[in-house]
Formats: sequence, C-alpha cells, structure tokens
Amino acid sequence: MSFDYLKGILIYLVILGHSLVFVENVIPIYDPLWKSIHSFHMPLFVLISGYFFRNPTDISFLSLLKKQFLRLLLPQFSFVLLGLLIIPIDWEHFSYLIAVNGVVNVKPLYHFITFAWFLWCIFFCSLYINLATRFFLSGMPIVIIGSCIIMYLFYDYLPGPVFKNQQFSLQLAFFFIGMCFRKYNAQFKENTLAILLVSVLVICAYMPSLLSSTVEMPSFHSKYILMLATVPVAYHLIKRAYTITICKDVIVRWGQNSLGLYVIHVFLMRFVFYPYNFKLYDNNIMEGLVSQYAICCLISFVVCEVIMLIIKLLKSRKLTKLLFLGEK
Repeated sequence: MSFDYLKGILIYLVILGHSLVFVENVIPIYDPLWKSIHSFHMPLFVLISGYFFRNPTDISFLSLLKKQFLRLLLPQFSFVLLGLLIIPIDWEHFSYLIAVNGVVNVKPLYHFITFAWFLWCIFFCSLYINLATRFFLSGMPIVIIGSCIIMYLFYDYLPGPVFKNQQFSLQLAFFFIGMCFRKYNAQFKENTLAILLVSVLVICAYMPSLLSSTVEMPSFHSKYILMLATVPVAYHLIKRAYTITICKDVIVRWGQNSLGLYVIHVFLMRFVFYPYNFKLYDNNIMEGLVSQYAICCLISFVVCEVIMLIIKLLKSRKLTKLLFLGEK
C-alpha cells in the first residue's frame, strides 16, 4: 500500500467528517460516524507527516523554518489574505470571521488566521523536534516523550493557542511515533499482533460510547488513549482495504494533493458553507443513519473532485502553485 493511498483515504474522511456538520438536526459530537472518524483520522495524518519528516540538522534552523513555512503556512496565509479581500464585499455574512458584534476582535481574528490548524500543528511539531535534536542530540526521544507526558498531565493548565487550538499537546506524540515507525519499522512489524491486540481491547472499552448517539466524544485525556489505540487498527484496516478498492488511482491522486484538498476545503467551509448556513439535505427526505451516511459519502466524493479541479487550475501557474499549494 502506498502512503499516497493512505493519505487519500484520510483526506476523504476529513471532508466526510466535515460534511456531517451540515446535516440538519445532527449534532456531530454525538454522531457515531463523526466520533469514529475523529478517533483516528488526524492523528494518523500527523503520524504520516512524522514518518516523512527527515529532521535535518545539517542545515541551519532558519533554513528549516523557511522551508516549513513555504510548504505549510504560506498556503494558509495566502487564503487568509484572499479572505480579507472577500470579507468587505459581504460584511454581513463574513464578519463573524474577524469581528464580534461588528467590531474586529482578537479572538475570532486569531482563529481565522489559524483556520487550517493541521498545517500549524505539523509546523510546530517539526520545529520542536528539530530544536530538541539540536540541543539534546541522542537525548531527544526522552525530551519528546517527557514533553508529551507533561502536556498530558497538565493539559487543563496549558494556554489555548498552539497547545489546544493547534493541537500541539495532542498530536506531538503521533508525529514522534511516525518518526519512530520509519526508523524501527522492522520492530513494529515483529510486534504487530501484540500492538493490535492491545489496541482492540482498548477500543472495545470505548465502543459503547463511540456507537452511542447520546454520548459525546471523550474528553482530552480519554481521547488521547483512544487515539493511541485506534491509529494502528485504522492503519491496518486501510492497508487491507487497499487490495479490494476499485478506485485506487483516484484515491492516490487525492493523497498526492492532500495539502491542497485540506486547505481549500477548510477555506470553502469558512466562506461558503458556514456563512450562508448551508445544509446538505432535508431530514424529511432521507430517514435513518444509513441513508444520511450514504449521501454524505457521495457529496464528499464530489467535493474532493471539485477541489481537484481547483488544484489543477492553481497548478497551471507557478505563482499560484507556490502561494496556495506550497509547491515550487
């Protein structure tokens, strides 16, 4: 299984999870599918990012900072600037992005500037691990593991920016696991059955709450444990699905453009779906979870393909390719 296929499945699940937000009369944090998707999709995405992060120490930290900024944050800022040009055109619908009661406010402005939280998370994780390597050399793993434990224990006292809003406190462990997975791949394979057995047992303990439509997503500490268990199981299930998937080329293409799909999709949510109170369909027409999920799956597929057309257009010019996709 290629990692592009894995990323393609995950970015599709990101868009599918977001589509559930717009189902009329459905509260996502109580929805079984939404909770199941959010128990693994972003941590597994972060793990893949860690797997491909080479942690260079042969170049200056500023060079790495520039490289990560161009690849991860430049697309975010480009869409932010585009949004700031659009907002005055329809202040009534878009003012919520930067203002409270019509007055520009720091909090909504901050959330708008950092709306693609995943890109910021990877940016901070990569730089933090690189700094830890530069300062502590072979002791870097102990520093990272210690940092994860401290953030887990004292999560309630951490400031919101970076640690919570950009999920640094939750995702750093998965980024580091991804790095270890690349380095110790053989050892992971040797212990696959043991890892999966423990993971399945943990998931079974959470299964009643995941499948319940009256219990919301677990709090941070419980969610952390759940994600550690669901990530390896999800990875192996997707790996098995690869052999029976009938549209591999489409999914691989999504995976190769996952950054663009993510940032464009989130931008469209902010500037199309949320401000105009968009609803995908009427619950009077479709009844039952199965039909709701089926339509969400279909719409998510269409959204992916529409965004791929936008990406193709952006790639047709070097400047737009760099600014909005972070690609040279």
